[in-house]
Amino acid sequence: SPFAITLYLDGKKRLTTRLAGRRGQLQLPPIAPGQHTLRLQTGSPGQWLLNYTGAEPPAFTKRLSYRLDRQALQFKYRKQSAGDEVLSLRWHASTADQGRSQLRVSVQGPAAAGTGPFPHWTLRERRYHVAAGSGPPSMVLGTQDQWTDSGQTFFLPLGSDLAPGEYLIRLALQQGPPGYISVYRLQAGVFAERRLSVEQLFNDQ
Repeated sequence: SPFAITLYLDGKKRLTTRLAGRRGQLQLPPIAPGQHTLRLQTGSPGQWLLNYTGAEPPAFTKRLSYRLDRQALQFKYRKQSAGDEVLSLRWHASTADQGRSQLRVSVQGPAAAGTGPFPHWTLRERRYHVAAGSGPPSMVLGTQDQWTDSGQTFFLPLGSDLAPGEYLIRLALQQGPPGYISVYRLQAGVFAERRLSVEQLFNDQ
């Protein structure tokens, strides 16, 4: 049932509204930079998360993941180097179904950069059997009551046989329950750093 909430900022009332539902997101009014005290008064118990605060315990990390079900996902990836590159994928299964999932990952793009020899060749078609994670569950923001497991990480190596350029990565769920997937690019070793400097110009009068 709907319930009322009131937000106080530094002792002054800033927001009063009514909410309904088991989970949702509320945007607060603009707050000036600096240190403030927030107090939330609600007519119903619950757990409230606040972003843009220091990561002091207990704290949570907000991650962007894409839901993968019977509808395949695909994205473009630009390989930047002539050497090996690695994509890290993390699979979060729904806590409502803890079965093992079979994922198919394909790499589409230009042919191999010559005949070699290459230190590593790329398997452009891969299948992964991913079990549910054993860590604490995570809530799925923007849903009423969805939770996922802690996630399992697997890797997609892109070998030196692939020339620098744009490739299409396709992810498909072949068996098992749906879930959420995150993709990261791993960059080992020393990489280039960029530094920006601002020069102030003066008029000579």
